Amino acid sequence: MAPGWQEIASLHVEQITGYVRETLSTGLVYLKSELGIDLGLNPDLCAPWLLLLSAWGGLVLILILWVSVCRGLSKRLSGTETGADNTGPAQTVKKADEPRRRNRKKNAEKVCFRGDSSQ
Repeated sequence: MAPGWQEIASLHVEQITGYVRETLSTGLVYLKSELGIDLGLNPDLCAPWLLLLSAWGGLVLILILWVSVCRGLSKRLSGTETGADNTGPAQTVKKADEPRRRNRKKNAEKVCFRGDSSQ
């Protein structure tokens, strides 16, 4: 009888968990031999769902970092090509229809600052 999809999925999960356990044990050996750090973890005692969750979390973190770096580089490159800097404050655009108001004083209302009342 042919195996069902659940059996195939469990085989794949076991295979991926084995890879993650092997990588984790290699990393722990490297930390202990090169840096002298012993974390006290035993990959054989970790639950398979915990190993898969940590592997997926690492992949998602790497993906997020990759996207942010690519986005930052594309913004930097597009900003230098156009020569425009979009970091400044937004400028308001005045309507052409709106008449300008100017405060003009009439000659009679002007004050002479020299102290001379006659001009």
